[in-house]
Amino acid sequence: MNERKALALIPARGGSKRFPRKNIELLCGRPLIAWTIQPALKSGVFDQVYVSSEDDEILTLAGQWGATPLPRDPRLSGDHVTLVMMLPYLLAEFQAVKKGYTDLYLLLPTSPMRRPQSIRDAWKRYLSSGADSLMSVIHTDHPPQWVLTEQNGWLKPMMPEMYEVPRQELPPAYCHDGGHLITRISGFLRDGRILNERTISYEVPREEAVDINESLDLAWAEFTLNRRKDSKID
Repeated sequence: MNERKALALIPARGGSKRFPRKNIELLCGRPLIAWTIQPALKSGVFDQVYVSSEDDEILTLAGQWGATPLPRDPRLSGDHVTLVMMLPYLLAEFQAVKKGYTDLYLLLPTSPMRRPQSIRDAWKRYLSSGADSLMSVIHTDHPPQWVLTEQNGWLKPMMPEMYEVPRQELPPAYCHDGGHLITRISGFLRDGRILNERTISYEVPREEAVDINESLDLAWAEFTLNRRKDSKID
């Protein structure tokens, strides 16, 4: 099969210890999850956008905002179940390969600032590169070589040999912002990895790299949206 077809998947479980029910919290009058569904639909990259959840309220809201609900076994929604652990079961149950999907495009609902154009750009970069995976990133504000840890009550550099190296002499470092993850379905089902040896980066604008993990993050996202020329999903 030469034609590439992306499966848009928004994994949105109902539980969260740090920020309970965050996926349905309101952001500028809309549920948080709508800020991921709508740009994905407007991007024109996908035939459908699927929301996977064990939570009936999230699935109902997903349908109201134009996504296709994909009920998930509650056993695949616990605090210790990672994406990599959950995805093989979901892809097999959904029969993604039989339905013609070649690539998986994961859109985390905790990243509400991404725009349709960013989705189009990331997909185009991924296809043109010949890579097996793409991960969106931002530059880290604090070099990982300067991270401290605590041992027996005393602060210690995690990387002592690099701790006093000037910033300009350190290699650039990035972190995943949560906005875009793309991988070949066949490769993932074979190896069980998204970040593999043939993963390229997609650097997102800083204003899109907002990851909602607690209520303060949501307040910052609302402040940022209100400072835009408009707060529409365009």
